[in-house]
Amino acid sequence: MEVNDKDTFLNNEVWVLTFGAAFQRANIYNKTATQAQKKKF
Repeated sequence: MEVNDKDTFLNNEVWVLTFGAAFQRANIYNKTATQAQKKKF
């Protein structure tokens, strides 16, 4: 099976959305963390 740009894009999107959802739901950030600290993390 040949991997093309579409497959690569979709794979990357799935992982980005998965990590985003996990961090959102797990309360991974300290409530007092600034946006800069979150971005650095």
